Amino acid sequence: MSRHELDPRPDLPEVFRRATIAIGWDGPLQTFYVIVNEDEADDAAIWVGTATREITNVDTALTHVEPWAIIPASLRAELVAEQQGDQRPGRHPFAIM
Repeated sequence: MSRHELDPRPDLPEVFRRATIAIGWDGPLQTFYVIVNEDEADDAAIWVGTATREITNVDTALTHVEPWAIIPASLRAELVAEQQGDQRPGRHPFAIM
């Protein structure tokens, strides 16, 4: 599982400028995920990518995070590499490690 924490967009309301924003690849579920937490609370404002193969396209994942975060230029390539590195021939998403 990968996790990239991103900086909130400066044009967001104050409450969201303190948000924790994360995107990554979940190998066991074979999905990208996006989490946006407004504050230290456990309740997420956004949490997608919690079901098996829910988001398999990196651009779809990035559209979920784009309204919330500054996206580094290298992020797309890093996420694609993480996804491809986890899909080796013979690897099943439910295989026991």
